[in-house]
Amino acid sequence: MQQFVQKSGTYQAYDPEILIDGQIISYVGNNPIKFLGHWIYVDLGLNDTKQRIEDKLKTLFQTVDECGLNGVMKCWIYNNMLTSKMSWDLMIYNLPVSFVYELDAICTRFLKKWLGVTRSITVTVLYRSKDYFGLNLKKLSDLYKSLQVSKGHALKNSDDTKVVEAYNNKREKQENSPRWSYTTELTARERDLYFQELVGVVTKDRVGLGCKPKLTERQKLRQLVESVSENDMLVTLVNKGVQGKFLTWENTMQLDLGWNSLIYNYKMSPALLKFHLNSTHDVANTPANMKLWNYSSTGNCALCGWKTCNIKHILAVCSVARNSKRYNWRHDNVLRVIAGALLDQLKMYNSSGSTTSDKEWIRFKSKDGKYEHPKPKLRKERPFERAKDWKLIWDEDTLPAQFPQHIYNTAERPDIVVWSDSLREVVLIELTCGDESNFSDQVARKEARYNRELIPGIDGCGWKALLFTVEIGC
Repeated sequence: MQQFVQKSGTYQAYDPEILIDGQIISYVGNNPIKFLGHWIYVDLGLNDTKQRIEDKLKTLFQTVDECGLNGVMKCWIYNNMLTSKMSWDLMIYNLPVSFVYELDAICTRFLKKWLGVTRSITVTVLYRSKDYFGLNLKKLSDLYKSLQVSKGHALKNSDDTKVVEAYNNKREKQENSPRWSYTTELTARERDLYFQELVGVVTKDRVGLGCKPKLTERQKLRQLVESVSENDMLVTLVNKGVQGKFLTWENTMQLDLGWNSLIYNYKMSPALLKFHLNSTHDVANTPANMKLWNYSSTGNCALCGWKTCNIKHILAVCSVARNSKRYNWRHDNVLRVIAGALLDQLKMYNSSGSTTSDKEWIRFKSKDGKYEHPKPKLRKERPFERAKDWKLIWDEDTLPAQFPQHIYNTAERPDIVVWSDSLREVVLIELTCGDESNFSDQVARKEARYNRELIPGIDGCGWKALLFTVEIGC
Protein backbone atom coordinates (compact mmCIF):
# COMPACT_ATOMS: atom_id res chain seq x y z
CA MET A 1 0.00 0.00 0.00
CA GLN A 2 1.32 3.43 -0.88
CA GLN A 3 0.09 6.97 -1.40
CA PHE A 4 1.54 9.79 -3.50
CA VAL A 5 1.89 13.41 -2.41
CA GLN A 6 2.87 16.25 -4.73
CA LYS A 7 6.02 18.15 -3.71
CA SER A 8 7.72 20.79 -5.82
CA GLY A 9 5.91 19.70 -8.99
CA THR A 10 6.70 16.00 -8.58
CA TYR A 11 4.92 13.09 -6.93
CA GLN A 12 6.64 11.19 -4.16
CA ALA A 13 5.46 8.05 -2.40
CA TYR A 14 4.99 7.86 1.32
CA ASP A 15 3.77 5.25 3.78
CA PRO A 16 0.19 5.95 4.93
CA GLU A 17 0.65 3.41 7.79
CA ILE A 18 -2.63 1.64 7.17
CA LEU A 19 -3.60 -1.02 9.70
CA ILE A 20 -5.81 -4.04 9.04
CA ASP A 21 -6.80 -6.11 12.05
CA GLY A 22 -4.01 -4.51 14.00
CA GLN A 23 -1.32 -5.36 11.44
CA ILE A 24 0.56 -2.75 9.40
CA ILE A 25 0.28 -3.16 5.63
CA SER A 26 3.79 -3.44 4.18
CA TYR A 27 5.03 -0.40 2.30
CA VAL A 28 6.40 -0.99 -1.18
CA GLY A 29 9.05 1.64 -0.58
CA ASN A 30 10.70 -0.60 1.99
CA ASN A 31 10.31 -3.94 0.20
CA PRO A 32 9.60 -4.25 -3.55
CA ILE A 33 6.77 -6.45 -4.76
CA LYS A 34 7.44 -9.50 -6.95
CA PHE A 35 4.73 -10.36 -9.46
CA LEU A 36 5.31 -13.26 -11.92
CA GLY A 37 9.04 -12.81 -11.49
CA HIS A 38 8.77 -9.07 -12.13
CA TRP A 39 10.08 -6.88 -9.31
CA ILE A 40 8.04 -3.69 -8.87
CA TYR A 41 9.75 -0.81 -7.06
CA VAL A 42 8.23 2.28 -5.57
CA ASP A 43 9.63 4.61 -8.23
CA LEU A 44 8.62 2.21 -11.06
CA GLY A 45 12.19 2.58 -12.39
CA LEU A 46 14.71 0.02 -13.58
CA ASN A 47 17.85 1.03 -11.70
CA ASP A 48 17.41 -1.53 -8.95
CA THR A 49 16.23 -4.11 -11.49
CA LYS A 50 19.32 -3.67 -13.64
CA GLN A 51 21.58 -4.02 -10.62
CA ARG A 52 19.73 -7.16 -9.57
CA ILE A 53 20.11 -8.70 -13.07
CA GLU A 54 23.78 -7.80 -13.28
CA ASP A 55 24.49 -9.28 -9.85
CA LYS A 56 22.63 -12.45 -10.81
CA LEU A 57 24.65 -12.82 -14.02
CA LYS A 58 27.97 -12.26 -12.25
CA THR A 59 27.05 -14.77 -9.54
CA LEU A 60 26.20 -17.41 -12.13
CA PHE A 61 29.45 -16.81 -14.02
CA GLN A 62 31.47 -16.90 -10.81
CA THR A 63 29.90 -20.21 -9.80
CA VAL A 64 30.71 -21.78 -13.17
CA ASP A 65 34.20 -20.25 -13.20
CA GLU A 66 35.10 -21.81 -9.84
CA CYS A 67 34.08 -25.34 -10.80
CA GLY A 68 36.71 -27.89 -11.84
CA LEU A 69 35.65 -28.30 -15.47
CA ASN A 70 37.72 -27.27 -18.48
CA GLY A 71 36.97 -24.17 -20.51
CA VAL A 72 34.99 -25.88 -23.26
CA MET A 73 32.67 -27.53 -20.73
CA LYS A 74 32.14 -24.19 -19.01
CA CYS A 75 31.16 -22.68 -22.36
CA TRP A 76 28.64 -25.49 -22.82
CA ILE A 77 27.13 -24.69 -19.41
CA TYR A 78 26.90 -21.03 -20.39
CA ASN A 79 25.26 -21.80 -23.72
CA ASN A 80 22.70 -24.30 -22.44
CA MET A 81 22.02 -23.42 -18.80
CA LEU A 82 23.21 -19.96 -17.85
CA THR A 83 21.43 -18.23 -20.74
CA SER A 84 18.25 -20.15 -19.87
CA LYS A 85 18.38 -18.83 -16.30
CA MET A 86 18.60 -15.27 -17.66
CA SER A 87 15.93 -15.61 -20.35
CA TRP A 88 12.91 -14.81 -18.14
CA ASP A 89 14.43 -11.57 -16.88
CA LEU A 90 15.35 -10.58 -20.42
CA MET A 91 11.80 -11.11 -21.60
CA ILE A 92 9.65 -9.51 -18.91
CA TYR A 93 11.68 -6.32 -18.43
CA ASN A 94 11.91 -3.57 -21.06
CA LEU A 95 15.61 -3.00 -20.50
CA PRO A 96 17.69 -0.45 -22.42
CA VAL A 97 19.75 -2.13 -25.14
CA SER A 98 22.83 -0.29 -23.90
CA PHE A 99 22.52 -2.10 -20.56
CA VAL A 100 22.22 -5.49 -22.30
CA TYR A 101 25.40 -4.67 -24.23
CA GLU A 102 27.10 -4.22 -20.85
CA LEU A 103 25.95 -7.71 -19.94
CA ASP A 104 27.46 -8.92 -23.23
CA ALA A 105 30.80 -7.51 -22.13
CA ILE A 106 30.65 -9.56 -18.91
CA CYS A 107 29.88 -12.71 -20.90
CA THR A 108 32.66 -12.04 -23.40
CA ARG A 109 35.25 -11.55 -20.67
CA PHE A 110 34.52 -14.93 -19.08
CA LEU A 111 34.16 -16.79 -22.40
CA LYS A 112 37.52 -15.53 -23.66
CA LYS A 113 39.11 -16.54 -20.37
CA TRP A 114 37.65 -20.06 -20.54
CA LEU A 115 38.66 -20.60 -24.16
CA GLY A 116 42.14 -19.17 -23.63
CA VAL A 117 42.01 -16.92 -26.68
CA THR A 118 43.89 -13.63 -26.80
CA ARG A 119 42.25 -10.46 -25.55
CA SER A 120 42.61 -8.79 -28.93
CA ILE A 121 40.66 -11.45 -30.85
CA THR A 122 37.42 -10.25 -32.39
CA VAL A 123 34.39 -10.74 -30.16
CA THR A 124 32.36 -12.06 -33.09
CA VAL A 125 34.24 -15.37 -33.10
CA LEU A 126 32.26 -16.38 -30.02
CA TYR A 127 28.83 -15.68 -31.46
CA ARG A 128 29.16 -16.23 -35.23
CA SER A 129 27.63 -19.35 -36.73
CA LYS A 130 29.77 -22.32 -37.72
CA ASP A 131 29.37 -21.41 -41.40
CA TYR A 132 31.55 -18.36 -40.70
CA PHE A 133 34.20 -20.01 -38.50
CA GLY A 134 32.46 -19.14 -35.24
CA LEU A 135 31.52 -21.06 -32.10
CA ASN A 136 27.81 -20.22 -32.39
CA LEU A 137 27.44 -19.34 -28.71
CA LYS A 138 24.34 -17.45 -27.63
CA LYS A 139 24.68 -13.70 -27.31
CA LEU A 140 22.64 -12.10 -24.54
CA SER A 141 21.76 -9.05 -26.62
CA ASP A 142 20.48 -11.27 -29.44
CA LEU A 143 18.60 -13.40 -26.95
CA TYR A 144 17.08 -10.27 -25.41
CA LYS A 145 15.92 -8.95 -28.79
CA SER A 146 14.45 -12.27 -29.90
CA LEU A 147 12.61 -12.72 -26.59
CA GLN A 148 11.28 -9.18 -26.75
CA VAL A 149 10.06 -9.80 -30.30
CA SER A 150 8.34 -12.98 -29.10
CA LYS A 151 6.67 -10.97 -26.35
CA GLY A 152 5.55 -8.33 -28.80
CA HIS A 153 4.18 -10.96 -31.18
CA ALA A 154 2.20 -12.53 -28.31
CA LEU A 155 0.76 -9.14 -27.29
CA LYS A 156 -0.08 -8.16 -30.85
CA ASN A 157 -1.94 -11.42 -31.52
CA SER A 158 -3.61 -11.69 -28.12
CA ASP A 159 -7.28 -12.65 -27.88
CA ASP A 160 -7.80 -9.84 -25.38
CA THR A 161 -8.73 -6.66 -27.22
CA LYS A 162 -7.43 -4.51 -24.37
CA VAL A 163 -3.98 -6.11 -24.67
CA VAL A 164 -3.95 -5.52 -28.44
CA GLU A 165 -5.04 -1.93 -27.91
CA ALA A 166 -2.26 -1.35 -25.36
CA TYR A 167 0.29 -2.83 -27.80
CA ASN A 168 -0.89 -0.60 -30.65
CA ASN A 169 -0.66 2.47 -28.45
CA LYS A 170 2.88 1.54 -27.47
CA ARG A 171 3.82 0.93 -31.12
CA GLU A 172 2.49 4.31 -32.23
CA LYS A 173 4.36 6.01 -29.41
CA GLN A 174 7.69 4.33 -30.24
CA GLU A 175 7.61 4.16 -34.04
CA ASN A 176 9.45 7.48 -34.47
CA SER A 177 11.82 7.01 -31.54
CA PRO A 178 15.53 6.52 -32.37
CA ARG A 179 15.87 4.05 -29.52
CA TRP A 180 15.48 0.33 -30.04
CA SER A 181 12.10 -1.11 -29.07
CA TYR A 182 10.51 -4.48 -29.60
CA THR A 183 7.55 -2.92 -31.43
CA THR A 184 9.71 -1.39 -34.18
CA GLU A 185 11.87 -4.53 -34.33
CA LEU A 186 8.79 -6.71 -34.69
CA THR A 187 7.44 -4.52 -37.50
CA ALA A 188 10.74 -4.70 -39.37
CA ARG A 189 11.10 -8.48 -38.97
CA GLU A 190 7.50 -9.06 -40.08
CA ARG A 191 8.32 -7.11 -43.21
CA ASP A 192 11.41 -9.25 -43.79
CA LEU A 193 9.42 -12.42 -43.22
CA TYR A 194 6.81 -11.34 -45.77
CA PHE A 195 9.42 -10.84 -48.49
CA GLN A 196 11.18 -14.06 -47.45
CA GLU A 197 7.99 -16.02 -47.97
CA LEU A 198 7.59 -14.45 -51.41
CA VAL A 199 11.14 -15.22 -52.54
CA GLY A 200 11.55 -18.56 -50.79
CA VAL A 201 14.20 -19.94 -48.48
CA VAL A 202 17.37 -21.67 -49.66
CA THR A 203 17.60 -25.25 -48.44
CA LYS A 204 20.55 -25.85 -46.11
CA ASP A 205 22.29 -28.80 -44.46
CA ARG A 206 20.76 -32.19 -45.29
CA VAL A 207 17.19 -31.01 -45.76
CA GLY A 208 15.79 -32.32 -49.03
CA LEU A 209 14.93 -30.10 -51.98
CA GLY A 210 11.64 -28.32 -51.36
CA CYS A 211 11.48 -29.45 -47.74
CA LYS A 212 11.20 -26.70 -45.17
CA PRO A 213 11.22 -27.11 -41.39
CA LYS A 214 7.80 -26.60 -39.87
CA LEU A 215 8.27 -23.47 -37.79
CA THR A 216 5.70 -21.15 -36.31
CA GLU A 217 5.61 -17.51 -37.31
CA ARG A 218 7.12 -16.54 -33.96
CA GLN A 219 10.04 -18.94 -34.44
CA LYS A 220 10.69 -17.56 -37.91
CA LEU A 221 10.75 -14.02 -36.54
CA ARG A 222 13.28 -15.02 -33.89
CA GLN A 223 15.49 -16.59 -36.55
CA LEU A 224 15.36 -13.37 -38.55
CA VAL A 225 16.46 -11.37 -35.51
CA GLU A 226 19.48 -13.65 -35.11
CA SER A 227 20.35 -13.54 -38.83
CA VAL A 228 20.28 -9.72 -38.84
CA SER A 229 22.65 -9.69 -35.86
CA GLU A 230 25.06 -12.07 -37.59
CA ASN A 231 25.03 -9.96 -40.76
CA ASP A 232 25.94 -6.94 -38.66
CA MET A 233 28.87 -8.86 -37.16
CA LEU A 234 30.12 -9.87 -40.62
CA VAL A 235 29.89 -6.27 -41.83
CA THR A 236 32.22 -5.20 -39.02
CA LEU A 237 34.77 -7.79 -40.19
CA VAL A 238 34.82 -6.77 -43.85
CA ASN A 239 37.09 -3.79 -43.20
CA LYS A 240 39.39 -5.75 -40.88
CA GLY A 241 42.22 -6.91 -43.11
CA VAL A 242 43.68 -9.34 -40.59
CA GLN A 243 40.91 -10.76 -38.41
CA GLY A 244 38.38 -10.67 -41.26
CA LYS A 245 40.66 -12.35 -43.79
CA PHE A 246 38.85 -15.67 -43.44
CA LEU A 247 35.90 -14.12 -45.30
CA THR A 248 38.01 -14.30 -48.48
CA TRP A 249 38.63 -18.06 -48.14
CA GLU A 250 36.67 -19.59 -51.00
CA ASN A 251 35.30 -23.15 -50.92
CA THR A 252 36.70 -23.72 -47.44
CA MET A 253 34.83 -26.04 -45.10
CA GLN A 254 34.62 -25.23 -41.43
CA LEU A 255 35.99 -27.66 -38.86
CA ASP A 256 33.49 -29.63 -36.82
CA LEU A 257 33.16 -27.44 -33.74
CA GLY A 258 30.00 -29.08 -32.44
CA TRP A 259 29.73 -30.05 -28.79
CA ASN A 260 30.04 -33.75 -29.70
CA SER A 261 33.51 -33.10 -31.09
CA LEU A 262 34.61 -30.62 -28.43
CA ILE A 263 33.39 -32.50 -25.35
CA TYR A 264 32.18 -36.04 -25.92
CA ASN A 265 34.39 -37.42 -28.70
CA TYR A 266 37.50 -35.40 -27.79
CA LYS A 267 38.32 -34.83 -31.46
CA MET A 268 39.63 -31.38 -30.62
CA SER A 269 41.32 -30.67 -27.30
CA PRO A 270 40.96 -27.27 -25.59
CA ALA A 271 44.58 -26.47 -26.52
CA LEU A 272 43.96 -27.30 -30.19
CA LEU A 273 40.75 -25.25 -30.18
CA LYS A 274 42.65 -22.30 -28.72
CA PHE A 275 45.26 -22.56 -31.50
CA HIS A 276 42.55 -22.87 -34.16
CA LEU A 277 40.70 -19.74 -33.03
CA ASN A 278 43.83 -17.62 -32.56
CA SER A 279 45.47 -18.69 -35.81
CA THR A 280 42.32 -18.28 -37.90
CA HIS A 281 42.17 -14.61 -36.91
CA ASP A 282 45.99 -14.17 -36.84
CA VAL A 283 46.15 -13.17 -33.18
CA ALA A 284 48.42 -15.99 -32.00
CA ASN A 285 51.62 -15.17 -30.15
CA THR A 286 53.75 -14.95 -33.28
CA PRO A 287 56.89 -12.75 -33.38
CA ALA A 288 55.07 -10.24 -35.59
CA ASN A 289 52.18 -9.92 -33.12
CA MET A 290 54.49 -9.80 -30.10
CA LYS A 291 56.22 -6.82 -31.68
CA LEU A 292 52.88 -5.22 -32.52
CA TRP A 293 51.76 -5.60 -28.91
CA ASN A 294 55.06 -4.16 -27.61
CA TYR A 295 56.11 -7.41 -25.96
CA SER A 296 59.15 -7.76 -28.22
CA SER A 297 61.51 -5.41 -30.03
CA THR A 298 61.67 -7.50 -33.21
CA GLY A 299 59.25 -9.54 -35.31
CA ASN A 300 61.82 -11.59 -37.18
CA CYS A 301 61.50 -15.33 -37.76
CA ALA A 302 63.78 -17.29 -35.43
CA LEU A 303 64.60 -19.78 -38.22
CA CYS A 304 65.06 -17.82 -41.46
CA GLY A 305 65.23 -14.24 -40.16
CA TRP A 306 62.23 -12.99 -42.17
CA LYS A 307 61.16 -9.57 -40.89
CA THR A 308 57.42 -10.25 -40.69
CA CYS A 309 56.98 -13.60 -38.99
CA ASN A 310 53.19 -13.94 -38.91
CA ILE A 311 51.10 -17.10 -38.70
CA LYS A 312 51.12 -17.62 -42.48
CA HIS A 313 54.90 -17.43 -42.61
CA ILE A 314 55.28 -19.99 -39.82
CA LEU A 315 52.77 -22.50 -41.18
CA ALA A 316 53.35 -22.28 -44.92
CA VAL A 317 56.18 -19.99 -46.09
CA CYS A 318 59.33 -20.30 -43.93
CA SER A 319 62.25 -21.40 -46.12
CA VAL A 320 64.08 -23.21 -43.30
CA ALA A 321 60.97 -25.21 -42.41
CA ARG A 322 60.46 -26.03 -46.08
CA ASN A 323 64.06 -27.11 -46.69
CA SER A 324 64.08 -29.23 -43.53
CA LYS A 325 60.91 -30.93 -44.86
CA ARG A 326 58.66 -29.98 -41.94
CA TYR A 327 55.84 -29.20 -44.38
CA ASN A 328 56.46 -32.57 -46.09
CA TRP A 329 56.05 -34.30 -42.74
CA ARG A 330 52.70 -32.59 -42.18
CA HIS A 331 51.60 -33.44 -45.74
CA ASP A 332 52.50 -37.13 -45.35
CA ASN A 333 50.67 -37.44 -42.03
CA VAL A 334 47.47 -36.09 -43.57
CA LEU A 335 47.99 -38.33 -46.59
CA ARG A 336 48.15 -41.43 -44.41
CA VAL A 337 44.79 -40.61 -42.87
CA ILE A 338 43.12 -40.24 -46.28
CA ALA A 339 44.82 -43.33 -47.70
CA GLY A 340 43.88 -45.38 -44.63
CA ALA A 341 40.20 -44.47 -44.98
CA LEU A 342 40.26 -45.34 -48.68
CA LEU A 343 41.96 -48.69 -48.00
CA ASP A 344 39.21 -49.66 -45.57
CA GLN A 345 36.57 -48.88 -48.18
CA LEU A 346 38.36 -50.76 -50.94
CA LYS A 347 38.85 -53.84 -48.77
CA MET A 348 35.14 -53.87 -48.00
CA TYR A 349 34.10 -53.66 -51.66
CA ASN A 350 36.75 -56.10 -52.85
CA SER A 351 35.63 -58.74 -50.34
CA SER A 352 31.89 -58.24 -50.86
CA GLY A 353 29.92 -60.24 -53.38
CA SER A 354 27.96 -57.32 -54.86
CA THR A 355 28.77 -56.29 -58.44
CA THR A 356 27.03 -54.40 -61.21
CA SER A 357 24.80 -57.42 -61.95
CA ASP A 358 23.73 -57.79 -58.33
CA LYS A 359 22.15 -54.56 -57.18
CA GLU A 360 19.90 -53.86 -54.23
CA TRP A 361 16.44 -52.37 -54.55
CA ILE A 362 14.78 -49.66 -52.49
CA ARG A 363 11.02 -49.71 -52.10
CA PHE A 364 9.34 -46.46 -51.05
CA LYS A 365 6.22 -46.41 -48.91
CA SER A 366 3.64 -43.72 -48.35
CA LYS A 367 2.36 -42.62 -44.95
CA ASP A 368 -0.37 -45.30 -44.91
CA GLY A 369 2.22 -48.04 -45.37
CA LYS A 370 1.45 -48.86 -48.99
CA TYR A 371 4.04 -48.81 -51.75
CA GLU A 372 3.80 -45.68 -53.84
CA HIS A 373 5.16 -47.28 -57.03
CA PRO A 374 4.31 -50.67 -58.51
CA LYS A 375 8.00 -51.21 -59.31
CA PRO A 376 10.80 -50.56 -56.87
CA LYS A 377 13.37 -47.89 -57.70
CA LEU A 378 16.98 -48.81 -58.31
CA ARG A 379 19.38 -47.61 -55.64
CA LYS A 380 22.09 -45.27 -56.86
CA GLU A 381 25.28 -47.12 -57.57
CA ARG A 382 28.33 -46.39 -55.42
CA PRO A 383 31.65 -45.69 -57.22
CA PHE A 384 33.59 -48.76 -56.02
CA GLU A 385 30.76 -51.29 -56.35
CA ARG A 386 31.41 -52.01 -60.02
CA ALA A 387 34.58 -54.06 -59.44
CA LYS A 388 36.37 -56.19 -56.85
CA ASP A 389 39.97 -55.72 -57.91
CA TRP A 390 40.68 -52.18 -56.71
CA LYS A 391 44.27 -51.40 -55.75
CA LEU A 392 45.77 -48.36 -54.07
CA ILE A 393 49.20 -46.83 -53.67
CA TRP A 394 50.22 -43.52 -52.09
CA ASP A 395 53.38 -41.51 -52.38
CA GLU A 396 55.26 -40.20 -49.35
CA ASP A 397 58.43 -38.20 -49.17
CA THR A 398 60.39 -40.99 -47.47
CA LEU A 399 58.52 -43.83 -49.22
CA PRO A 400 58.11 -42.81 -52.88
CA ALA A 401 55.66 -44.80 -55.00
CA GLN A 402 56.04 -45.15 -58.76
CA PHE A 403 53.01 -44.67 -60.96
CA PRO A 404 51.72 -48.04 -62.29
CA GLN A 405 53.64 -48.44 -65.56
CA HIS A 406 51.11 -50.84 -67.12
CA ILE A 407 48.65 -47.96 -67.10
CA TYR A 408 50.93 -45.27 -68.49
CA ASN A 409 54.69 -44.79 -68.51
CA THR A 410 55.34 -41.52 -66.67
CA ALA A 411 57.58 -40.01 -64.02
CA GLU A 412 54.66 -38.17 -62.37
CA ARG A 413 53.86 -39.22 -58.81
CA PRO A 414 50.31 -38.31 -57.74
CA ASP A 415 49.76 -38.53 -54.00
CA ILE A 416 47.17 -41.34 -54.23
CA VAL A 417 46.43 -43.63 -57.17
CA VAL A 418 43.46 -46.01 -57.15
CA TRP A 419 42.84 -48.28 -60.14
CA SER A 420 40.90 -51.31 -61.37
CA ASP A 421 42.35 -53.47 -64.14
CA SER A 422 38.97 -54.99 -65.01
CA LEU A 423 37.28 -51.61 -65.48
CA ARG A 424 40.44 -49.91 -66.79
CA GLU A 425 39.71 -46.92 -64.59
CA VAL A 426 42.19 -44.95 -62.48
CA VAL A 427 41.51 -42.30 -59.82
CA LEU A 428 44.17 -39.68 -59.11
CA ILE A 429 44.11 -37.76 -55.82
CA GLU A 430 46.43 -34.82 -55.28
CA LEU A 431 46.73 -33.44 -51.75
CA THR A 432 47.91 -29.96 -50.77
CA CYS A 433 48.42 -28.83 -47.16
CA GLY A 434 48.89 -25.09 -47.33
CA ASP A 435 47.45 -21.74 -46.40
CA GLU A 436 43.67 -21.43 -46.78
CA SER A 437 43.93 -18.20 -48.74
CA ASN A 438 45.73 -20.03 -51.56
CA PHE A 439 43.22 -22.83 -52.11
CA SER A 440 41.93 -21.52 -55.46
CA ASP A 441 45.46 -21.07 -56.85
CA GLN A 442 46.47 -24.51 -55.63
CA VAL A 443 43.52 -26.19 -57.37
CA ALA A 444 44.24 -24.38 -60.64
CA ARG A 445 47.95 -25.27 -60.49
CA LYS A 446 47.34 -28.96 -59.76
CA GLU A 447 44.68 -29.35 -62.44
CA ALA A 448 46.85 -27.62 -65.05
CA ARG A 449 49.80 -29.84 -64.14
CA TYR A 450 48.01 -33.16 -64.63
CA ASN A 451 45.73 -32.11 -67.48
CA ARG A 452 48.78 -31.10 -69.47
CA GLU A 453 50.22 -34.61 -70.01
CA LEU A 454 49.29 -37.34 -67.54
CA ILE A 455 45.51 -37.50 -67.95
CA PRO A 456 45.56 -37.20 -71.79
CA GLY A 457 48.23 -39.92 -71.85
CA ILE A 458 46.14 -42.27 -69.66
CA ASP A 459 43.06 -41.68 -71.79
CA GLY A 460 45.11 -42.37 -74.92
CA CYS A 461 46.07 -45.81 -73.56
CA GLY A 462 42.43 -46.88 -73.29
CA TRP A 463 41.98 -46.05 -69.60
CA LYS A 464 39.58 -43.62 -67.97
CA ALA A 465 41.22 -41.14 -65.56
CA LEU A 466 39.55 -39.09 -62.84
CA LEU A 467 41.40 -36.33 -60.98
CA PHE A 468 40.45 -35.06 -57.53
CA THR A 469 42.29 -32.26 -55.75
CA VAL A 470 42.11 -32.16 -51.94
CA GLU A 471 43.16 -29.10 -49.94
CA ILE A 472 43.74 -29.26 -46.19
CA GLY A 473 44.32 -25.92 -44.48
CA CYS A 474 47.13 -25.39 -42.04
